[in-house]
Amino acid sequence: GKRYYTTKAQFGESGRTHDIVIECHTGGSKEPRLYVRVDKQVVLQVKHLMWKFRGNQTIQVDGASIQIFWDVHNWLFNPTHGHAVFMFQTSGDRISNSDRRTDNAAAVPCQPLPPSVLQWPPPSVFNIRGHDKTFFKTSSSSSSSS
Repeated sequence: GKRYYTTKAQFGESGRTHDIVIECHTGGSKEPRLYVRVDKQVVLQVKHLMWKFRGNQTIQVDGASIQIFWDVHNWLFNPTHGHAVFMFQTSGDRISNSDRRTDNAAAVPCQPLPPSVLQWPPPSVFNIRGHDKTFFKTSSSSSSSS
């Protein structure tokens, strides 16, 4: 199958708003792949997704470094009820060791989310202007990586 999610985001306080598309190909004759597009340009392609279902990569948007984190394990191995997680972090953001999670707690929050966190139900469009970090959670989707 093919999954397609779209949103808008502004990276940094003075940046312009960008269209973000996350597209995942999981079925058919091709190996699963994940694509992330910013303003219609592919900025991330993850091949061999069955082995690279979690990862991160730094991209450049308007001259700024943006790190993309993804976890699409459940999209691939539990597609009926699976969630995927995507986070975009600008180079100025810092995540302390206490903020890092090694379990699945980030995928299913137990407490109110901060303003910089966005839950993304499938398929939806959100305007997340002014947030440096975004968190996407989907209940039925797939992805691939490069």
